[in-house]
Amino acid sequence: ALHNVFQGGVLARSTDSSATTWEDFTASGSSGHARLLRSLNGRLFLTTTSLIGSDPQVFSSTNGADFAKSTIEGTSFSQVQDIIHGGGLYLINGAPGIATSTDGLNFTRSFPMNNTWGSFTLLGYGNGIYFGRTAGSNSDFYYSDDAVEWTKGQGNTLSGLVTTATNGTTIVGLGSDARVSTDGINWASVVSSDIDPGLISASSNLIQASY
Repeated sequence: ALHNVFQGGVLARSTDSSATTWEDFTASGSSGHARLLRSLNGRLFLTTTSLIGSDPQVFSSTNGADFAKSTIEGTSFSQVQDIIHGGGLYLINGAPGIATSTDGLNFTRSFPMNNTWGSFTLLGYGNGIYFGRTAGSNSDFYYSDDAVEWTKGQGNTLSGLVTTATNGTTIVGLGSDARVSTDGINWASVVSSDIDPGLISASSNLIQASY
């Protein structure tokens, strides 16, 4: 088994079954400074920050060692903030806007309603709904069932959240607040939990691990 871990721009991997021995490595075919590492739908994604005079780049691999560069059609991103998978689509969250792909290799730019809203600082998927929020203390909340046409929901719905996860039935969001939803549209605050939502914040230097 090949295990990969990423923290602070450094990539490391382990090839032993217990994942006890690690070594630094450079993803073959990639360039730039590593920013994100995501394991999605059997494919490992790596994004890099831009080199001088170039745009941020997205790479993917099926074996965790050899990476191929993905193409993004349309206006260039100034940064890539996250990649998610759901409903048969891969979504890149960048600035500005998002891009979608069915194969993880060829992405097409997509904007909700217009291209003036900027970029999502949070993007997620659950129960057939894509959702995201914009930056700021009075952030806007958007949701969509196809990642093309987006509806503006109640403001501040996802304010404070930096990550979400779902078990297929319930969607949970954590950050400086904690929220829960069963449809990705209507969210309720978590008033009691064994996990302190303050453990995860926008400034956290999160370790990202993939198998």
